[in-house]
Amino acid sequence: MVRTRDSEDRDRRELPQKTKLFLYALAGTFFFIVGFWLTRPLWHGLFMMFYVYPVIIEVLVIAAIISGLYWVFSEKDADWVGTIFIVIVAIGIIAGGAFAGIFSQTYLSDHLAVSEISELPNSELDTIRIMPLAVSERYARDALQYPRYQLGTGDIVFINGTPHWEYTLIPDGLVNWFKLKNRGAVYVDMTTTRKNTQIIEQYMQIGEGMAVSDWYLWKLYKERYWVTYEDTYVIPYENDLYIAVPIVSYSVKHRGLVLYTV
Repeated sequence: MVRTRDSEDRDRRELPQKTKLFLYALAGTFFFIVGFWLTRPLWHGLFMMFYVYPVIIEVLVIAAIISGLYWVFSEKDADWVGTIFIVIVAIGIIAGGAFAGIFSQTYLSDHLAVSEISELPNSELDTIRIMPLAVSERYARDALQYPRYQLGTGDIVFINGTPHWEYTLIPDGLVNWFKLKNRGAVYVDMTTTRKNTQIIEQYMQIGEGMAVSDWYLWKLYKERYWVTYEDTYVIPYENDLYIAVPIVSYSVKHRGLVLYTV
């Protein structure tokens, strides 16, 4: 078969087109990776689900192998491959998740340092006062004087050795969520049933209830990703306010074929 000049010209025209497609795909992949990296705090919950529960990945791999082997060696209709995969994943996650939870708690109980005591420690029962959270929230709302702010989550902090319910003053509403900064915190003395509240006012650069890069988790996820951050609480110290954030880290273990974390 003789190649004509037209076919040779067409081949030369197709080569640049394929090169363009490759460059477009390469550039698209690059920008996707960069965008994904810059917005990684948004995907933290998804990745942590697989990190904290590695049995999910284990089940997905096993289901893929079994359904793949069925597709390769079975002479029956290949439409069953998807059904087999879904059934194995469903059964594996239910059973594997149950065992992983049991193994995690068992590991903690076996490795928990405890000491035996013969009697309860002394306590002055007449000085114990615990104000209910609902009552403290009502007192804190009564003390709230800023129309564009609302109370954050109630937590317990100690001020000069006295326990208080603490409520961070966070922006109220979508527009304020983007526009305003946290304005300090309200503290309610929880050792008495009487109203005893104080507001420590201070604009904060990052915190809960603030938008995007001012969100405290946005900052923390970029510093330490593979952990879980619990609810914050704001502590006054030396005429300043500090945000305290409890952290839960994880270690992957296994018992038999089951992966779990502690």
